[in-house]
Amino acid sequence: MITKQEFYDLKDDKGTVVLRNYYDCSAAIDLAKHVNMSGGPQMGRRSDDCECMGFIPNEEWLYDFRLIAARHALWQGDRGQYTRWIKQYFKDKSAFATPHQRIYWRGSSAVILK
Repeated sequence: MITKQEFYDLKDDKGTVVLRNYYDCSAAIDLAKHVNMSGGPQMGRRSDDCECMGFIPNEEWLYDFRLIAARHALWQGDRGQYTRWIKQYFKDKSAFATPHQRIYWRGSSAVILK
């Protein structure tokens, strides 16, 4: 949720103005901490487990360039680029991410489900 907005003029010859948004992302951080402490990001039954990569605040989809590029890749139907951008987002903003353990079997990676 956006908590504060600042709009000001830089008073340069170009007429540049700046809009700065402040938003509260503590809910996503708290949720990620709760999932990390409760034993992991798995959900569902054993036969159809799903693993959550992390939690993204709604405002991030509007301002973060990685998420904008991910949404554009998904719109174009490129799931590989979408996944690449999402993974890069969680690598750079690890406060929103949940931990993943991976193993490699015959050259392929797999997520360890507990």
